[in-house]
Amino acid sequence: MKQYLLKTFLVSLFLITATGASAHDFEVGGIYYNIISSSDLTVEVTYKGSSYNEYSKEYSGELVIPVTVIYNAKTYSVISIGSYAFYNCYGLTNIEIPNSVTTIGEKGFYGCTGLTSVTIGNSVTSIGNRAFYGCYGLTSVTIGNSVRSIGEETFLECTRLTSIEIPNSVTSIGYGAFNNCRGLTSVTIGNSVTSIGGYAFQDCYGLTSIEIPNSVTSIGNYAFYYCRGLTSIVVDEGNSVYDSREGCNAIIETATNTLIQGSGNTIIPNSVTSIGNRAFKGCSSLKSIEIPNSVTTIGEEAFYACDGLTGVTIGDGVTSIADNTFCNCPSLSIVAIGNSVTSIGWGAFYYCENLTSVTIGNSVTSIGNRAFKGCSSLKSIEIPNSVTTIAEEAFYDCTGLTGVTIGNSVTSIGNSAFSGCSNLTSVAIPNSVTSIGNSAFSGCNGLTEVTIGNGVTNIDDAFSYCRGLISVTMGNSITSINE
Repeated sequence: MKQYLLKTFLVSLFLITATGASAHDFEVGGIYYNIISSSDLTVEVTYKGSSYNEYSKEYSGELVIPVTVIYNAKTYSVISIGSYAFYNCYGLTNIEIPNSVTTIGEKGFYGCTGLTSVTIGNSVTSIGNRAFYGCYGLTSVTIGNSVRSIGEETFLECTRLTSIEIPNSVTSIGYGAFNNCRGLTSVTIGNSVTSIGGYAFQDCYGLTSIEIPNSVTSIGNYAFYYCRGLTSIVVDEGNSVYDSREGCNAIIETATNTLIQGSGNTIIPNSVTSIGNRAFKGCSSLKSIEIPNSVTTIGEEAFYACDGLTGVTIGDGVTSIADNTFCNCPSLSIVAIGNSVTSIGWGAFYYCENLTSVTIGNSVTSIGNRAFKGCSSLKSIEIPNSVTTIAEEAFYDCTGLTGVTIGNSVTSIGNSAFSGCSNLTSVAIPNSVTSIGNSAFSGCNGLTEVTIGNGVTNIDDAFSYCRGLISVTMGNSITSINE
């Protein structure tokens, strides 16, 4: 009996799974609908079948959504494009959304790669998250005057979209709304927008200018991150939270005097006290920058991948250079680090491959992991007496380095600190150094002469693969040498 009941249950479960529940209530003219309200006689456009991506590919060419449809002798108003309604309909080229529609649901047109133009009617009040995500072919979008919100990642990866006008009705632009719209050259933000979400315009490579209206009171993290061509930023006068004082071509958070977004033509005013994390990240149009004495902190990755940046002047107010601050700035050639700086962070100048000269101020106490890794054009480096720590891989693969002076306050040289510095010919390790890390000078094939001070007690494989080494002078404190 139990086996019979179990068998009956499994068969029933199979039939339910195989048949599936239909997502639509009825079909008219090849378009599928769900009834929203039987009393109000309203419907939404939906997908066919039990799965949102099972049958939707049947749509192709131009499609006109009707204002009303008749079903069972009743006339229904079409008021919504439902979630996933046209999911991955890559054959769809044009869509006309009538004024009766008030909402476009989440992922309504997700992946419609053949869609080239969209007109959103004047009755639509909200555009759902990822509604047009991945519509690569979309070149033209008209947003109606009743839309109040643009959802998260709504137009993400609409790479051929060239311009967008956000009407005055809109109050919020969602997280990543226009992320990776690489062809976007023009954006007009309406005067009612109060919030711009994080990453909203990230990777909009073609965007050259932006105007922030006085209504905006919230800009999310990295809203204009990697806008490589951005050269002009203006915040309207009267904005209570942000400003572009002194025509600086940047967005400054007024209350904290923090520059949160820069451009290729930014001139940092003397009243700015900090540069935010990633403020200039990916800004290829930036050629040079002068950081005034008023600035005390520079955030992480502030100038990361500014590949056109050739020169930097760091003011005397800066106390630390954060992690990856100038990482991947291949055109940067000369840097002077002022005497107020006490630390150089992880990867601060990582792969600045054309960096030929660095002056390290007398207040620096630590040089972080990979701080100058891959700076292959660096010829010489003088580490001042203030420095106590040279971290792991600090000068790894600085293949052009021919000379290094290590100050008398250094106590430790990290693992692989100078590994791969193949043109380094000699090195003198002062008595203050007590530890030399594994592979610290590994692969320094040009190294012929080494002097090791009295503070070092143990050498592991610090000088492995130094094939040209002919002279080694070791202090009396060394008790073990390991190959």
